[in-house]
Amino acid sequence: MTTALAGAVLGSAGAWFAARTMRGIVHKLGDLTGGPFVGVASTLLCAALLACLVPALRAASVEPMVALRQE
Repeated sequence: MTTALAGAVLGSAGAWFAARTMRGIVHKLGDLTGGPFVGVASTLLCAALLACLVPALRAASVEPMVALRQE
């Protein structure tokens, strides 16, 4: 999750700077609000949390001695 959080922060900052640059080039580009950036970042962080949580819960449900005996 640390990697996903760092990626979301850096990606949002990069997208904001890219949108600011494009605003200078494309004259009919709307205002830069933080809503879409926060929405996309939070959606991706929720997906990353779900992707991390499912294997962690599966691994936590296994008895350690049973797993050690099988190997």
